[in-house]
Amino acid sequence: MDMQNLTLFAGIGAVAGFWGQIKSTLKKFFSFFIRSDEINNYTFARNFSQEIFENSKVLRWGNKKYEGGFYFVKKFNVWSDVLQVVNSSYIVLWKNKIPIIISETSGGVKVTYLFHTFPFKNLLSGVYQKFVAGLNGEKKTNNYFYVDEISGKTPNFNSKSSNEPKLASSPSTYLEEKDSAKSGVLRNVNVLKNKSEIISLDYSDIGNGEDKKTEDYYWSKEGLDFYNEVKFWLDSEDWFNKRGIAHRAGICLYGKPGGGKSRLVLETARKLDIPLIKLNIGDMSGEEFLSHFQNAEKNSIVLLEDIECVFRGRKNVLSEGSLNKNLISFDVLINAISGVKQKNNLMICLTTNEISALDPALLRDGRCDSKIELKELDEKGRKFIAKNILCDWPELMEQVINEGNSDMAASFEARCVKIAREKYYSEKIIRNS
Repeated sequence: MDMQNLTLFAGIGAVAGFWGQIKSTLKKFFSFFIRSDEINNYTFARNFSQEIFENSKVLRWGNKKYEGGFYFVKKFNVWSDVLQVVNSSYIVLWKNKIPIIISETSGGVKVTYLFHTFPFKNLLSGVYQKFVAGLNGEKKTNNYFYVDEISGKTPNFNSKSSNEPKLASSPSTYLEEKDSAKSGVLRNVNVLKNKSEIISLDYSDIGNGEDKKTEDYYWSKEGLDFYNEVKFWLDSEDWFNKRGIAHRAGICLYGKPGGGKSRLVLETARKLDIPLIKLNIGDMSGEEFLSHFQNAEKNSIVLLEDIECVFRGRKNVLSEGSLNKNLISFDVLINAISGVKQKNNLMICLTTNEISALDPALLRDGRCDSKIELKELDEKGRKFIAKNILCDWPELMEQVINEGNSDMAASFEARCVKIAREKYYSEKIIRNS
């Protein structure tokens, strides 16, 4: 090997040996010109991000990620799932001229910019002043209806359902998924949604709270009781604050399967135009649950469905079969709902088919302020559903209504749909024959 090659290899070795110091020096050098400031509070991170996007031109950065949303589509006059593009990092031009990068962190957002070009501290101060004005009733939070269903990030295989659980493509996948969990700030910034790409639709096709959904849902007495309690809670934030009472409430909906518990929660959120956050706690660790719970949108409904399938008394019945992580404990759950880690401005809704299986501590006042049982449909409800579905065959309505006097809402609706479908297909065959 000649002297030139020896010198080259020696140079490469020197760079490799001192790479850590070189990298640290370069980082310090660039830190004089580039700043990265973080906000690790969900509320202020969201408000700060919204302020940025309202006054910026948004440029997309990196690979696109597609997620679903549930909106009123004015173009077709229906509520429907839509597919939109969301990112966890964006390049934006602040006031259309100053380039910055805003990206999500596990607890909020990070803003990267050239030193002395972006008024981070002043903007954050202005956001805080607006927040304080909102507490004084000068500005109300803009609510908007959407449905967000969240499960645990790290896969959880149950030994009872599989003796040999399927492995991920790489052992590191579990850690990557856990470590890459985002706060959801940018996804839930309303003005960012207005700048996102919606597949096959324009944002002018998407409605908001001013659009009225066609009344095709029957509000039973119990359903109206639930709706009125949620509405009272939503409209009474100032009343709670002036008395130093935590602005939160909890309701347990219980009854036989098929009683329409989840549908009632969905329709209530739609009617009040507030977010509905469904947390699938069956595969969540305590840390994952607390993160999603604390990041839930202000003045939203947090739904925990079929709670008895996870907790029988105080025992997490799924934890014994968990091979991959420690699942949420009862103490973590109740402390989040009403304890040291509780969060205000949330309506907690539990649903169960077996209320006797739940620990009394979960149902006490302060955690579940109301317990509402959904029973069989009354005659008025059966007439409403039958008229809506069997409108083309009025001669069938009376028989169906009389036969369904012991039906829960879901089973009665399913029976009406089955009859209507059979009649429609048979008449179509006759017409085409």
